[in-house]
Amino acid sequence: MQTLVILKPGWENYPGLLQAATQGLYIVQYSEVLVMDEFWMKFYQSHVDKKYWGEMSEYLSSSTCIFILLEWDCLEGCVIESARDQIVRLRKRYNKTSKDTRNIAHASTSDEDAKRELELVDEFSILQVNRPRDI
Repeated sequence: MQTLVILKPGWENYPGLLQAATQGLYIVQYSEVLVMDEFWMKFYQSHVDKKYWGEMSEYLSSSTCIFILLEWDCLEGCVIESARDQIVRLRKRYNKTSKDTRNIAHASTSDEDAKRELELVDEFSILQVNRPRDI
């Protein structure tokens, strides 16, 4: 089972965030990349018509993100639950407010979301770029 975690712009300002987001999970592939609005519009399609989209889109395209493909050999869904649980804890720790559109990380919420998100990542060749840092 595979899922996606994204550390969003500003991630580098939080020492240990990268390790905390992937703790106990097998990293298949990762990349640090600046992704433009076309990707984010497809990725967050349910948010595009919201009044906060402009601010959210500007934030997402403002700096590099870390895209991490995770895998865990266990019963279906546990990697998604584990990754999601870790991201929820990190958001509580690092976000200024629960309604902040500039949250620090994303994790797939279901098997279906993971499949859709990974297809978009593949379509835009995001995990095909060089890995500039070691995790």
